[in-house]
Amino acid sequence: MYLDEQFEQEPHCTIQWSDTKKIQIIPLKYIHLPPLRDAEINVTYTIVIDGVTRYGTVLSIGNIKAFFSYKNDQIFLFELY
Repeated sequence: MYLDEQFEQEPHCTIQWSDTKKIQIIPLKYIHLPPLRDAEINVTYTIVIDGVTRYGTVLSIGNIKAFFSYKNDQIFLFELY
């Protein structure tokens, strides 16, 4: 499997940062979850990326292809981490 294919299949989520209200897509692996728990939508979690701790609310969960939505012939994209 190529790196791009792995990236596409890796679980991601859209989050809204608590400090900026900006929406971003990040790999799910950055969310700190209690043992044996899965991320839930509309729950705020601690997120650590490159040693920086922030808080964000999960808006949706899926693979990267799931975050391209088509509505009225427009494509809505979020910023990727």
